[in-house]
Amino acid sequence: MDKNNESNSLVRFEILRRLAISGAQGSNLSETVKSALADTASLLGLSAVRIVLWGETGAVALNVCHAADDQSLVVLDELEEDLFEGLRKKRKLRSAFLSFGGEKPLSAFTVPLVRGDELMGAAFGVKPDQTGIIREDYFLEALAASVTLAVIADYAPASGASEMSQDQIDKVRLEAVMETAVTVNHEINNPLTAALGNIQLLLMKSDELTPAVRRKLEIVEKSAMQIRDVTQKLLRLTEARSVSYAGDEKMTDLGDSEENDNPKKSD
Repeated sequence: MDKNNESNSLVRFEILRRLAISGAQGSNLSETVKSALADTASLLGLSAVRIVLWGETGAVALNVCHAADDQSLVVLDELEEDLFEGLRKKRKLRSAFLSFGGEKPLSAFTVPLVRGDELMGAAFGVKPDQTGIIREDYFLEALAASVTLAVIADYAPASGASEMSQDQIDKVRLEAVMETAVTVNHEINNPLTAALGNIQLLLMKSDELTPAVRRKLEIVEKSAMQIRDVTQKLLRLTEARSVSYAGDEKMTDLGDSEENDNPKKSD
């Protein structure tokens, strides 16, 4: 199992987890998003990344960025002004992953913040080389969905949540959770399958193993299969309900589980 892939998968999960918890707890949205962008830039090697949220009148309601230096931020904002912004207005652009040649090659992306069919904002960033940023499309889309979920939780009460029905809120929440679930499956199942395969190959050589080693491998196999089952439960969710645990923190209710210990459910 590739330790770097395992570590990167955990970092991705932690970024999405913090955004979800921030939305549930009503933490400072700007600071949470800023921290998430800094971690994302470090993880993916981005030189600059920005998230912009537009209000109902089109005015900017949230504008958070992270950049390695001023020049990288200039390049990012030039791409937004010269390319992405115009294509959104003229061609209804939602997402794009591009690479550029020239003296200083770079790659760039933009993904939308969407509530239902409404475009609420966008995340966009640049990477100072041409090494396929498109391979990160699942994670970047889930990042935007998680920010959207946190935005809805943060702004809906103050801006008149009554304009959205509970069914609409639940639908948007489920869509964001499902995008995160797809990312978790994509990022975790590949290294997990490799780990399980190797453990099971070792267990097939039981004659060469001591009883103590075999027991330990069986424990690891059982734990890996539990992780696999959890990722599958995420994909089968039909509603995004929360359960309280560890004090005021919340997590998504995955249904019947021995580990739940009858936690208190909340909408």
